[in-house]
Amino acid sequence: MRALIVVLIVGFGLFADDLANKIDAARRDKHKIFVITVRHAEDALNNLANQLQLAFPESDKTHDLDHECRKLLEQSIKENKDQIDRLISLTKLN
Repeated sequence: MRALIVVLIVGFGLFADDLANKIDAARRDKHKIFVITVRHAEDALNNLANQLQLAFPESDKTHDLDHECRKLLEQSIKENKDQIDRLISLTKLN
């Protein structure tokens, strides 16, 4: 009877350890997917900000943007870069 109890306790311990390893592996996979998604979002936002900055010299030549609109675009680009930095710091925390 004691041998059966020992076998059951050891078996339950092995089962619990295996289950904990599976849960940890799933958590690591989810974290990897999250980090990859954030990096791709960062790349897309950086590309957009760079393209907007490239539009400024062209708009200066053609005078398409008034001063207020240009200021708003520059402010949105700056905010975009700040948000990207916060997003990067979030992925570094995890």
